[in-house]
Amino acid sequence: GCTVSKDYTFNSIDVPTPIVQNQNFCKVTPVVDVVVTNAPANGTVNFYSTATSTVAINTISTSNTYYVEFVVGNCKSARVPFNVVVNNVGLPTAAFKQTLCGSATVANLQATGLNGARIVWYDSHASTIAMATTDPLVDQKTYYASQIINGCESARVGVLVNIGQAPTALLPQSISICGAINYGSVQLNQLPGSE
Repeated sequence: GCTVSKDYTFNSIDVPTPIVQNQNFCKVTPVVDVVVTNAPANGTVNFYSTATSTVAINTISTSNTYYVEFVVGNCKSARVPFNVVVNNVGLPTAAFKQTLCGSATVANLQATGLNGARIVWYDSHASTIAMATTDPLVDQKTYYASQIINGCESARVGVLVNIGQAPTALLPQSISICGAINYGSVQLNQLPGSE
């Protein structure tokens, strides 16, 4: 008929469920850049590559479905999936050396990007200010092109510019022709080597 009693204190930990939207990135991205809301002030946020993985990830490098959970003490929330699109934009295609004539501007430079991409030119590899299409080019200087698509900018490819002197214009001439003659046989006193 004897009893012994003991008091116990139970702490109930309510871990909220993460709220996360699908994400778009331009390159390999640390998980801290993923926008997650509803996080508890005294907890941590873990990201996983699968719904059952036991190893948390630190970066997101490929387009895929990822999972996020909150942890408070020994308690975990449900894992919430979210989709990620990583837009790895490759380099535009451009000839390394481009020869132009006369008063060349950025508009004369040639580079090809992905369908729908916009080509941007810079006057140095580290410049953060894009050049205008009307900016004049300097002979024997390297310019750099990148492409922008879906808000993501690629790395830059260099183009060395060689600016040649434009030939002088032909002078008006009077030519007398007797009978039929082919245009190709008419001599217009062009500069040597010209076509």
